[in-house]
Amino acid sequence: MDKAFRKTASNYSHGLSVIPYLLCLVWFFILEQVVLEPEFLIGTKIDKVIPFSEVFVIPYVFWYLYVAVPAVYFFFKAPDDFRKLMSFMSFSMIIACLIFTFFPNGQALRPYIRPDGLLDSILSRIYKADTPTNSLPSIHVMFSVGVHTALVHYKDTGRKILNFSFVSMVLICISTVFVKQHSIVDVMAGIIFSEFLYILVYIKGITVGDIWKKVRLFTKRGISLRM
Repeated sequence: MDKAFRKTASNYSHGLSVIPYLLCLVWFFILEQVVLEPEFLIGTKIDKVIPFSEVFVIPYVFWYLYVAVPAVYFFFKAPDDFRKLMSFMSFSMIIACLIFTFFPNGQALRPYIRPDGLLDSILSRIYKADTPTNSLPSIHVMFSVGVHTALVHYKDTGRKILNFSFVSMVLICISTVFVKQHSIVDVMAGIIFSEFLYILVYIKGITVGDIWKKVRLFTKRGISLRM
C-alpha cells in the first residue's frame, strides 16, 4: 500500500504547481475585503460609448468552465502542460495582486440593474459578490489568453477545439466591457501582460517551480555565507 501511495504521489507530483496559484487566490480575496474604495478609477471615453448588454453575461460566466475544464484535463493527461498553465495563471495572479496592492484601482462603470430576467439576475448577483475594485489588469482576460495558449501548445488539441477556444477567448474578453465589469484599459493591460507571460512561460520555458528552486538556492547560499 505504501508503494502504491508513493507511485500515485509521484505520478501526480505536478499537482504541487497549483499551490502558488492558491496562495495568490487567498491574497486576492484578502484584497477584495481590504480595498473597499479604489484610489484610482480606471475608465475612458470609449467605455462610455460601449453599450451595456446583459447577454454578454453568458460568456462572462462561461469563463469559469473555460478555465477549469482544460486545467483538469491537463492535470490527468498532460503534466507538463498543466505545469505551464498553472505557471501562467500563478504569474498572472502575482502581477495582478502586486498592482492591486500598490496601485489600488477600480471602476465606476456599472449601471443600475433591475433583476427582472434571468440574465439580469445573474449579473446582479455577480455585482454583489464581486466588488468594482481590483480591476486592472483583468484576470478574466489573462486567464483566457493563458488557457487558449495552453491549448495551442498542447500536441493533441484538434482544430475544432482550437477554433472553439479562440472564439470563446475573444467573447470572454469583450464580455468584460459589455457587462461593465472592466474598462477597455483593464482589457488592454491584461493582453499586454499575457504577451509578456507567453514569452516567459512558453518561449523561455520558465515555470513557477523554476522560480521556487532559485529562491531556495539563493536562501541556502545566504545561510551558508552567514555561517
